[in-house]
Amino acid sequence: MKIDLHVHTSTGSDGALPVEEVVKEAKRRNIGFMSVTDHDSLVAQEKAIAFTKELSICYITGVELNVTFSTASG
Repeated sequence: MKIDLHVHTSTGSDGALPVEEVVKEAKRRNIGFMSVTDHDSLVAQEKAIAFTKELSICYITGVELNVTFSTASG
């Protein structure tokens, strides 16, 4: 089974395609399990869940968090 757990969409992040097209492309590439992991956004998740279910692709909700660490200087 092909798996892709790091996919970005233009619906919620800096991807090139809206979530509907991303899922269609995943199906075309025979991806059997995927996750949309837009930057700091869950906006595409409901659509991704619906479209992957429609196309019989296993799905897990994801998000890519941008995190900044600061260090104390002494």
